[in-house]
Amino acid sequence: MGSGDDDKKAFMAVFDELAAGLVEDEVKDGQVAIAVAWIKRMIAYNVPHGKLNRGLAVVDGVRALKQARGEDVDADTMKRAMVVGWCIEFLQAYFLVADDIMDESVTRRGQPCWYRQPDVKMTAINDGILLEMMLYKCLKKYCKGLECYGDCLFSLIFSLFSFTRSFSDCTSKFNLLLSSRSTRSSCSIMRERASTSSIDALSSSASAAV
Repeated sequence: MGSGDDDKKAFMAVFDELAAGLVEDEVKDGQVAIAVAWIKRMIAYNVPHGKLNRGLAVVDGVRALKQARGEDVDADTMKRAMVVGWCIEFLQAYFLVADDIMDESVTRRGQPCWYRQPDVKMTAINDGILLEMMLYKCLKKYCKGLECYGDCLFSLIFSLFSFTRSFSDCTSKFNLLLSSRSTRSSCSIMRERASTSSIDALSSSASAAV
């Protein structure tokens, strides 16, 4: 059983490896230096922040499943679990970049929103798409060789991503709806919010099951 601090330290080390690999891929693809520097900065600014609960939940889940079977978690399995955890964090970073633009937010995770950077602005839309693309590259690089990749891991992880994405899209649309109807009474808003309680419950269940 790893401690929370040890898990987070190892988790961050895997991020450093993933980020370096993604940047190196751009170099190998012949990207110009300014584009490589932008991608490196964009990943570092948007991904490895916050509580990282989503990604670390994957690590805890893999450990719990192994223990339930009376098995130890080997280093390779734990590293792949952390890679998958970072894939979820990359996806969350994509959501947040997009959400901040839609909500015209000012700060995110204790720093100015990415799109608020003077040299970024609406380029952040493209950067968000890049973050989503990067998670697929990481998943393929580290997990495709597994026997269960095609039939199990691939399907389960992308089902989770699809569910999370659908829920986030629904929430964003709801926020936009509220902001566009600011003249309605608070009672009317609360009645409509109550209708989303089942969605909130599903979200909580999914988070606990990761």
